Amino acid sequence: MGGLGLSTATIGTLVFTIIEAPDVGWLSTRSLAGFGVSAAMAAAFIAWERRAAEPMLEVGLFRNARFTAASGSVTVAFFALFGFIFMVTQYFQFLKGYSPFGTGVRMLPVAGAIAVSSIVGTKLAVWVGNKIVVSTGLGLIAIAFLWISTASAATEYLEIAGEMVLLGAGMGLTSAPATEAIMGVVPKEKAGIGSAMNDATREFGGTLGVAVIGS
Repeated sequence: MGGLGLSTATIGTLVFTIIEAPDVGWLSTRSLAGFGVSAAMAAAFIAWERRAAEPMLEVGLFRNARFTAASGSVTVAFFALFGFIFMVTQYFQFLKGYSPFGTGVRMLPVAGAIAVSSIVGTKLAVWVGNKIVVSTGLGLIAIAFLWISTASAATEYLEIAGEMVLLGAGMGLTSAPATEAIMGVVPKEKAGIGSAMNDATREFGGTLGVAVIGS
């Protein structure tokens, strides 16, 4: 319970601080205190988990570079996806004037691209290795965001759809092979922990994506 409480408090404080920072100032005493408290609680969480007989998070797994890199890649990918969804939903409804249903339909390209590239990425990883596929996926995400940054209220939907396809392709190439890498590192008897870590990195990345893009 201690680990659960500390992890929840850490993420909650960090997200709250990020969301409030634009109003109170990023370098204000309140913001700096929030980031400092988040860091302190994160350190306390790690210390707690290292001493726990049955830890919620196996901190020792992060000594494995493959596990750490894969977890980081998943976090970055879902940061990008959730941040984009948060942003483009408002873009479609407030700037383009689309209805909620129309917005959902127009976001299908990113979902379709993720579905297809996840299958392709898994097969490519078998042939060329996870590192190359995941690196390519992260590169596509970066290129997609550079393209997205040029959008304006006058940008045609087809161009936005192209950006979504590129972003979705990067997501699929990153998340599926990275997930395989995470599960491949974890011993069979700790497969549940590996699966939970994979889910946690997704949720953490997505939460930060909405907080950062929103602020």
